[in-house]
Amino acid sequence: MDDPSRQAHVKRPRIFFGWYIVGSSFIINAIMSAGYFQGFQAFFLPILREFGWTRTQVSGAFSLRQMEAGILAPVTGFVVDKVGPRKLIIAGSVIVGLSMMGLSFMQNLFTFYLFYLMVSVGTTGVTHVITWPVLIARWFRRKRGLAMGIATSGPIIGGSLVVVNVLMVNAYGWRPVIFGYGVLILIVGVVLGFLARERPEDMGYLPDGELISNVATPAGSMPQRGRRVIETGFTVMQAVKTKGFWVVTIFMGASFMGNSGMQTHQVPYFESLGLTTTAAAFTVVVSVATSGIGRMGAGAMVDTMDYRVVLALFTAMMTGAFAYLLFVPIDSFVMTLPFGILFGISFGSMIPLRPVITSLMFGNKAAGSIIGLTQGGAIAAGVAGPLVMGYVFDSTGSYYGSVWVLGIVTFLTLPLVFFMDSPSKLSRALSDK
Repeated sequence: MDDPSRQAHVKRPRIFFGWYIVGSSFIINAIMSAGYFQGFQAFFLPILREFGWTRTQVSGAFSLRQMEAGILAPVTGFVVDKVGPRKLIIAGSVIVGLSMMGLSFMQNLFTFYLFYLMVSVGTTGVTHVITWPVLIARWFRRKRGLAMGIATSGPIIGGSLVVVNVLMVNAYGWRPVIFGYGVLILIVGVVLGFLARERPEDMGYLPDGELISNVATPAGSMPQRGRRVIETGFTVMQAVKTKGFWVVTIFMGASFMGNSGMQTHQVPYFESLGLTTTAAAFTVVVSVATSGIGRMGAGAMVDTMDYRVVLALFTAMMTGAFAYLLFVPIDSFVMTLPFGILFGISFGSMIPLRPVITSLMFGNKAAGSIIGLTQGGAIAAGVAGPLVMGYVFDSTGSYYGSVWVLGIVTFLTLPLVFFMDSPSKLSRALSDK
């Protein structure tokens, strides 16, 4: 145990280390977005054309990715609570990096599915699904929403590189580009994982950078550097018995169905309307760039506003984005901009809101497990989105019917907001734990 006299000499750093955690999450998620999530759309059609597969066959891998991630998210959450996020970040980076390299050598549909699903196994550890949000929830309290919003904004940079991916694929082919992303993720992810720290108490701080030595505590109970502060909140069993857990899980699942479908098919969708591949890729750039407004804006708003109002606002925007596609003729890139902005802001908002709202509802005692369960439900529901869009296109030659489906499902999530508890009621429930 450290000498208490040393605690008095611990100085507040110029930059709270928690912001380095936020920055690390931003960087690795930017790379993952560029090479795998939004950026993989640049590889969609080249792979389809080389092998002659249908869009349903290729979309099946994306849907299985969502299914596998949905199954693994709860498992990952439990493991995070047992061994800590750092080890999973490092392991996930190794799995994703090596699997991306393997994906670049695929020769048939089986190997495509195999390596693509292996990448998805690793993403549950390395992305902002569970591990980084758990770390940030430990490092921040007052500014948790803002920190989570910034930490999940890496795709603003990474997703914008989808156009660069198109250019690189045209110049070098899709295989070298995917291999290069595998190497980059392996190196950067492992390094950032080793640099991350599990808890502020291990460095002599409390959340938000408050010095432990400055916090008044009963005599003999001063927390020492390296000693974990007891975290409060619900256990997993207590959480799953609440109405709020199931309402939020269903809400996030339904909203993610629309997100996952459009993010998988956005480039092919706008190509089907007559836009060039480059113009269609720029629609992704617009969506991803404006998603930063949603990510950081929703994060900051939920720190000061009723989270239910925030959810309703951004869900209405997502519904509006699908309505725009249904009722406004699109024949140029300029005409895609209202959709790109609405869709980008709304899908971006849900990224930080999922873990932040989970922490607001259930605290940090079993944060990894509970976030994993709620995320798992949302991600699993996202399986339907890509499949619906791929199947409808293969059956009818148009995406129009699938946009109706996704728009209606998104609209029907709005009433669920009225079944969620108020912030004051959530605070009282947490204080009793």
